[in-house]
Parts: sequence; structure tokens; C-alpha cells
Amino acid sequence: PRFARMKNFFTSFFATLSALIVFLIGGFFCFFMLLGFLAALGEKKPVAVQSGSYLVFDMAANIQDAPAQAEGLDQFMEAFGSKGRHQLQLREVTRALQAAAKDDAIKGVYLTGSFRSQGYGSGFAALKEVRDALESFKASGKPVKAHLDYAGTREYYVASVADDLVLDPYGAIEMPGLASQPMFFTGAFEKFGIGVQVTRVGKYKSAVEPYILKQMSPASREQIQKLLDDVWGTLTTSIETARKLPAGALQKAVDEKGLIRADDAKKLKLVDRIAYLDEMLDELKAATGRKGSSQPFKQVAIKDYARLVSTAASEVKITFSPDGSRMLWGSTNREGGPGGWDIWESVRKDGAWGQPRPAPFDSPQNDFDPFFAPDGSGVLFFSNRPGGLGGDDLWMAPFDATTGLYGEAVNLGPEVNSKGDEWAPVLSADGRVLLFATDGRGGRGLHDLFASVRKDGRWQTAKPLPGEINSADDDFDAAFLHDGETIVFTRRGKGQEGSDLYVSFRRGDRYGPASRLSRAVNAEGAWNLGPSIHALEKGWLYFSSHRESATAGRTDIYRIAYSLGKAP
Repeated sequence: PRFARMKNFFTSFFATLSALIVFLIGGFFCFFMLLGFLAALGEKKPVAVQSGSYLVFDMAANIQDAPAQAEGLDQFMEAFGSKGRHQLQLREVTRALQAAAKDDAIKGVYLTGSFRSQGYGSGFAALKEVRDALESFKASGKPVKAHLDYAGTREYYVASVADDLVLDPYGAIEMPGLASQPMFFTGAFEKFGIGVQVTRVGKYKSAVEPYILKQMSPASREQIQKLLDDVWGTLTTSIETARKLPAGALQKAVDEKGLIRADDAKKLKLVDRIAYLDEMLDELKAATGRKGSSQPFKQVAIKDYARLVSTAASEVKITFSPDGSRMLWGSTNREGGPGGWDIWESVRKDGAWGQPRPAPFDSPQNDFDPFFAPDGSGVLFFSNRPGGLGGDDLWMAPFDATTGLYGEAVNLGPEVNSKGDEWAPVLSADGRVLLFATDGRGGRGLHDLFASVRKDGRWQTAKPLPGEINSADDDFDAAFLHDGETIVFTRRGKGQEGSDLYVSFRRGDRYGPASRLSRAVNAEGAWNLGPSIHALEKGWLYFSSHRESATAGRTDIYRIAYSLGKAP
């Protein structure tokens, strides 16, 4: 019996110990799996835009002014089976539509889904900005298509701008109008013996009424009714204008029909046609060159596309490789960069721009103002990295087009660099003239435009540009236009808020007085800077601008057509 009891004890002991070990091993395994899962969520998947794609705007979202508080929360919830609303920042939507209008890879916009409002999200003020952005996109000549299943006021207001508005045969439009239902606390206060004393001037001062009344006062009801009527009038008028309906036609349809089913919506010209979703998707396949294919139509989600275009950070001084397969630009405080000022690169493959990444030669120091050499031999830029002669020096990172690899950056030496700051290097088309700005070699103003000539494989001592192009102001960020002689550059006057772009024409061996470019380029009171060109896009000028009315980030990249007979 004693032996049996000992045997039972050890059996129980080792069984418990084994279970504990298995539990600990399993716990560690699950812990590391969770860490890997969370790390994977933090990695943004590469996004590419195929030529001829449609930008898909899934309206099943909550659009809000502020950025999402928890990055990656949507992916996390979806991974655990949640199909809750996803968040879109208003500026993400508007800047994506703004960029898509100019993007040759984007063929059109496709609207689908129904808004899922939460808190103050997807309000009519935000939706008006979205609708205005869609109208601007449509004005670029690209189509806007929409397929609706069940459309409420919000969805129909936004989708009404579409060239091709399609409703499901079993769908409907419901616009019940607007209402306001304030909450009153006076009855609850009375039960607890709480009295409220207020002093107010004017009968329309109704903010305190929930604490002293049990229902809306006539004055408060009047002003709220006026507000609702104004908002509703704006909605209905905008829809009637877009759908080419006579004034009052929408209100009449809403009053008579209530729930407007598909057949009635078509008869009342509220939609263009009736079709099932699979029919719409087949049409989009055909429009994107995939008719009869098992693959979906070429598309990119608006949230993903917003990551490819200008961000909430600043983007300045874009440059392109000679074959147009690479573009680089400078960006400040952009998430993912090793330093505060970084150079980013995107590579074009199969007709689509890849996910932007910090350039391989970028460093934790300040690296900015990239310029791809016309012969493709490397990228010039400025940097304050160790090994320079002063503050910001000019460097060049060699590039091998065969392998697609960059070499170690090399300082351009004392003939170019000084103890001051050198910015914005640019080469002439033949690679013989290096144009840049410096404040370390004297001159007329703060930064002046200088040039160094390459002779026998070496850069000669830099000299100020001859003529009247330099001034007592800050002159920097220059670029040759496509004729190889005319220069567009940035000038900032003393005490000026922002900066402007100027043009100077060559007269013999000298440059004439600079002229300020038009308001089409120079936004009043804004930072307008960083001019550049693409060798394969003659007649187009790229530049950066920080505009108060911009729907993108801080400083964004723009493009405008020009002719040498008429400055932009």
C-alpha cells in the first residue's frame, strides 16, 4: 500500500509538471506569435498602381478631420473577424482625389458602399469637401462611376456627381430629411432638487436651454429650423444641379415617394440606369483591359493610394531618372525616414509606381534637394553628414543603371562647397555646368546662385551667375528649363512670409533681371519653391508649394504646363 501511494504521488507530480511545462511552452509560443502578428500589422504593405486603374472609394467608412488615433486598428479588427467601420481622414480622401486627377495611371474613380458614421464623422461639411474634390476630378476629363445598393442622404449626395450613377434593381434611395433632437436635463435636475440660475442676453441664446427648459423655446426652434433648411437646401440644390433636374424636382420626389425604389429612381432621372453589382464589375473589367478575365478590374483603394501621393509631411524638389523609371524627392519629418530631412525614392515597374522608401544613400543626417544626373550616373544632393567642409555640402551618390544599385556618396570638394550652406544642385543637360545656391562665397544677398564648370573631369571654382539674376534677397532652388538656358528659381525677400518662383532669361553670356511667375504658380503668402523638370515631359514644370487652401499636406508637389514664349 505504501508503495502504491508513492507511485500515485509521483504519477500525479510528473503529470502536473509535464502539464505545466507544456503550458509554459505553449504560452511562450503564443506570445511570440502575437508579437509577430502585431509587427506584421505595423508593416505597411507595398502599394503599386497599374496603368489604367480605377481609384476605388469605398464609402463604408467613417470620414473624420483628425487622423486615426490607433494606426493599424482596422487591420487588427479585421484579423479577428470584425467587419466594423474603417476610418478615413478627410485630407487623405481629398488629396488622393486631387493627385489622381493628374495621375496618368488612374483612369477613373469608382464609388461604392454606404457611409458608416460614428461620432462627428462623415458630417455634411466633410462630405461637401469630398464632393467638391470629386467634381474637380471629374473636371479633369476622367469618369466617375458609382454603384449603389441602398442609398441614404449622405451616399446619394456624394454619388450624385458621378457620370454614370447605377442603382441595384433591388436597391432604393431614401432621403427622409434632416432633424435635430436636443436633450433636456431640467426634469432630472428637479427630481434631485437642483436649481440652475443663468444670465443671458437675447432670445436666440439657447445654449443654456437644456438646463432650464423641458422643450425647445420658439426662438431656438426657429433658428435650428433655419439651419436645417439651409443645409437641406444646399444638398438638394447640389444634387439637382448635378443630375440636371429642374428646381424642386428632388423635393417633390421625396415627398411623393418616400422610399424611392429603383424603377422610380430611373424614371425620375435620379440615377442613370439599373444594374446588378456583377454587371458593373464586368464593365469595369472591360474598361481596364481585363474583359473576360478571372482577375478583378485594375484598381487601387483610396486609402492605399493616399499613401503613395503627397503626405501630411512636406515634399520638395522632385527629380526623375533619365529613363523615367525612378523619382526622388526631399521630405521632412515623414514617418519611416532615418532623419528629419530625408530623400525618398519610388521605382516604376510594369507601369506602376512602387511604395516610396528612403533612398539607399539617405542618412540620419539632413539629406535633401536630390537631382538625378542627366546621364543617369548618379544623384546629387545636399547633406550635413560627417566629412563635409561646412554646414550643408553638395554630394553625389553614384548609380549603376544595370544593377539598380547606388554607391557610396562622395563630397564634391572645395571648388564647389564652402564653410557655409550649399543647396539645390542641378546639372545642365550636357553635365558640364553645376548650378546651385550658396551663402558661403559672398554675393549680393543671403543665398546667391553660383555655377561651377567641369573641365578635364574636375569641377572648377564656383562663380556667381553673371548678369542681374542674383539680388539682395535670398535666391536659391534653381532649375534649367528644357531649353537648357532659361532658369526658374526661388526668391525670398527680406521679411517676406513664404517665397516665390521667378524666371530669368539668358541674354548672350549673361542672365537678365528676374520676373516673378504668375499666380497660377505663386500662391499669395505661401512657400512656393523647389522648381524642377522631367526630361521626358517637355513643357511641364514641377514645383512645391505650401498653400493655405491645399487639401494635401504641409508642402506638396505640383505640376503646371509652360511655354518659353510665355512664362508660367
